Amino acid sequence: MHIGPGLMGIPLPVPSTHTHKSRLVLPTFTDGLQHSQLTHPHPVIAVMADKPNMMEITSFDKTKLKKTQTQEKNPLPTKEAIEQERRESSS
Repeated sequence: MHIGPGLMGIPLPVPSTHTHKSRLVLPTFTDGLQHSQLTHPHPVIAVMADKPNMMEITSFDKTKLKKTQTQEKNPLPTKEAIEQERRESSS
C-alpha cells in the first residue's frame, strides 16, 4: 500500500495494484476456556453467573439493606375517580 496526497496535506492510503489474501483466525475452545469466559470482561464473574455460590445466598443478611420508600410515579386512578370522570363527561 502506498501513501498518496490527501486533503490539507494529510497523507491518505492508496491501495496497491496487487491484492492480498487475508485469513480470519477464529479462537477454538479446545484450550479449556468456555465461551462465556472469552466474551465476559472478567472470567470470575462469568463463572459465578453460571454457578452461584450457595453459601453466600444462604448467609445473606437482609438487615444490611438500605430502607427505601417506593412511590408510584403515575398511580392508577381509583374506581371512584373513574366513575366521577364518566359522570362529568356525560353531563
